[in-house]
Amino acid sequence: MSLPSDLGAAVAVERDRVIHRLSNHFAVDLLSIDELDRRIELAYRARTIEELQALTADLQTLPAAPYAPAGALVVPPGSEGPLLAHEEHGRLLSLMSALKRTGPWVVPRNLALRAIMSETKLDLREARLAPGVTDIDVFGFWAAVRITVLPGVRVVDHTTSVMAEVRNEALADESAGSSPSIVRIRGTVVMSELVIQATPPGRSR
Repeated sequence: MSLPSDLGAAVAVERDRVIHRLSNHFAVDLLSIDELDRRIELAYRARTIEELQALTADLQTLPAAPYAPAGALVVPPGSEGPLLAHEEHGRLLSLMSALKRTGPWVVPRNLALRAIMSETKLDLREARLAPGVTDIDVFGFWAAVRITVLPGVRVVDHTTSVMAEVRNEALADESAGSSPSIVRIRGTVVMSELVIQATPPGRSR
């Protein structure tokens, strides 16, 4: 008998637990980003609890905070579970305009953001982020880009700046890594400003 499309309730819970543990090990530099990506991909392919548990069998036990179910920090109530296939990839374009994405929305696991002579604000605090790594590929030209996450979400900045200012203010977040979600920002900003911040709900962004 085949598993249901969501891999079954027990397997789905174990998958989120495994991804959370992998993310914690990445947060303290015990896993590289490439190894984290590889294991998370295997976690989403796994069909049994045993396959999932094998992905963390070689990891040491960390004195980390107790496991929080997926969504406790970054997923709005009622929207737990894996992203659908059509939610894996997405694209946002702001051309000589202002773009603001806020409130509850699903963030594709791979999001291409193009901001050209524009002002763009991505507020991820009420958004649904999948456990594991969410990639945001940014290209900014003469643009102001602001990305806001909840405290606890680890942000990895791999952007290249050319005559631009990039500020990852989320680095000051002492709770970074306590969420099962990681936001990795890549790409190039030219003659632009890119600001990344971790801000509690209710505060201005």
